[in-house]
Amino acid sequence: MTNTAAGALNRREFLSRFVLGGVGVAVLPLSSLAAETFGWPSSRQDVRNGTPRGRIDGYPKVTGSKLYSADFRAADLPGWPARTSHAMLLRARDVSRIFAGIDLSELAPPLRPDRIVLAEDLAAAKLRVPTFYAGDLLCPAGEAPAYLGQPLALLIWSDFAAFSEVRQILRGAAHTVRRGAAAAPRARAPYGGMRYVRIAGPTADAGDVYSPVLDGWTVPAR
Repeated sequence: MTNTAAGALNRREFLSRFVLGGVGVAVLPLSSLAAETFGWPSSRQDVRNGTPRGRIDGYPKVTGSKLYSADFRAADLPGWPARTSHAMLLRARDVSRIFAGIDLSELAPPLRPDRIVLAEDLAAAKLRVPTFYAGDLLCPAGEAPAYLGQPLALLIWSDFAAFSEVRQILRGAAHTVRRGAAAAPRARAPYGGMRYVRIAGPTADAGDVYSPVLDGWTVPAR
């Protein structure tokens, strides 16, 4: 029940007056806002004896509201710049045709990225990467992607609002990537990948059960 100068509003009257055009306003305590925004432990995810009852990002992730356990922007961190750049990778959805560049003409000028990074830009910058990743960072124009999902271009915005809007626009836009002539699958030598996992001790203060940095890296011969 909400009191006003004219009397009391019941819940239905309150909603009918303040929810306009499908947009509503919610006022939340700062602690609740922090828990939902940054993935900090909330009332349903309490911490007992220094051990989280569950993953602090569990509920937001299973409900689709979070990608990571905590999201921070530069403005939230002391000593960091007030503005944050935001990047988006365009990935290959088709490996049967040559990559012929990208087309962002459907975007209004204010929404276009401040910087577009292509494979030729990486080559011009003479970036050095581990041999395993060489040639796979971005697919060069004129070649067929090496695999589904290979990055084709990196788009960078300094304005979050523009980045967020374009992310929705391009989500289902298959024509953003230009495709050329048909191409046979690229021949590649077989390869394998490894991932090292740190195993923490039973408590926060205990030593690691296994740490690649301390116990050494294991590299297979083949």
